[in-house]
Amino acid sequence: MTPTVEGEGGAVGPLAEIGRELLHGEAPEAGAEGAAPYRAGEALAVLLDQARKKTIRVWAEQSPFDLKDVLKRRGYRWCDGSDGRPRSWYIDVGEDQLGNEIAFLKTEIYLSEVEPRLQTLTALSRFSVRA
Repeated sequence: MTPTVEGEGGAVGPLAEIGRELLHGEAPEAGAEGAAPYRAGEALAVLLDQARKKTIRVWAEQSPFDLKDVLKRRGYRWCDGSDGRPRSWYIDVGEDQLGNEIAFLKTEIYLSEVEPRLQTLTALSRFSVRA
C-alpha cells in the first residue's frame, strides 16, 4: 500500500515524508529537533553516494562452532546454504574495512593465516537472489 498525501494540513504517511525529503530537500534545518545529520537537499545525494559504494561480503567458512557468539556480536549473519550460497557465517563491510575484518578472522577466529572467501557486492547485485 502506498501512502497518500492529503490536502493542506492533511495526514502524510511516513513513506511520503521520506520521499518528499529525498526528492525536494525538505528536511528539517540542521540543529532542529528531529533533524537529520545533513542539510536540506543533501539526503538524495547521500543515499546515492552510499548506493554507489562497493561492499565486500566476507565469509567465515568452517569457523569453529564455539565461536559463533563472537561472530554474532561482531555482526556476522548465518547463511544456512539452502539457496546455494555457502553454509557459513558472513558479514558485509566497506572496502575500507576489509583489512580489519580479515585481521579479526586471523587473530580471533582461526588463529592462523587465512584467505576468506570474498564476494564484491554492488548496488545491482546487493539484493539479487543470484548474488
